[in-house]
This record gives sequence, C-alpha cells and structure tokens, in this order.
Amino acid sequence: MNKREKLDVVEWREDKVRFIIEALGPADIDEVILDEDTKSAKVMLKIVNFHLQLVKKGKMLVSLLN
Repeated sequence: MNKREKLDVVEWREDKVRFIIEALGPADIDEVILDEDTKSAKVMLKIVNFHLQLVKKGKMLVSLLN
C-alpha cells in the first residue's frame, strides 16, 4: 500500500444486505438484491445522487463489482 492509499474498515455483519450498505457508505443505497445462487448482489443507488456517488466512490464501486 502506498502512502496515498486509504483503507476503509467495515465491521462484519451476518446480515449481508446491511454489510453491503455499510461497505458502500456513504453512498445513498436504494435497494440491494441478493442472488444466493450466483453469490452476487445488485445494488441500486438513488438516481438523484448517482453521479456524485460515482465520482466519489467510483473507484471503490468498480473494484467491488469486479
């Protein structure tokens, strides 16, 4: 890790939806849809703030989705 990188620590939650919401904070999450078969999740952001959240957290969001 270089000197400019920041590390976010997220407390583990058994509730997967709550864990995802807290991990993506402070994004304004509208809905989280879990798919247990594929072990994936779809996260819906509130459209009003989407562009701001993408700019602020875009790098992290992309890395979590890949």
